[in-house]
Amino acid sequence: MFDPIGVGRIEWTKGFNGEPAPSSGLRMTPRDLARVGQLILSRGEWEGRQVVAAGWLEQSFKSYVAVDEARRYGDFWYIGDLQYGKPPNRPIAHWIGAFGYGGQRLFVFSELDISVATTAGNYNDGNQRMPPIWVIREVVLASVL
Repeated sequence: MFDPIGVGRIEWTKGFNGEPAPSSGLRMTPRDLARVGQLILSRGEWEGRQVVAAGWLEQSFKSYVAVDEARRYGDFWYIGDLQYGKPPNRPIAHWIGAFGYGGQRLFVFSELDISVATTAGNYNDGNQRMPPIWVIREVVLASVL
């Protein structure tokens, strides 16, 4: 999947069995992470070529378990809703995302045709998810109002 969309060098940490751990430990640049987001926005197509089956993507975005009132989890993807803008009529943006340790995030807002990759170094911080959420809500989504 990575070569056809032009992703550069990646590193995938290995699990206890010595094999790459597909659920975590993928390291890539923010620009390359944004390429993955663009691939999702285009339903698995890249430059006229179907790289990932659209049906498989749709299936992987179905939620199986609630994380909290705003987030759910599917096949390695988080799915959620984020209110933004000024009260009282705050719109809700639906997103699909991938979350990495320390604040690395990919948010894909299909309805808005926006993909955003954020990086941070908030390791060992219980609130590591808050700075990326603030950037998404207060900068990115605020710009589409």
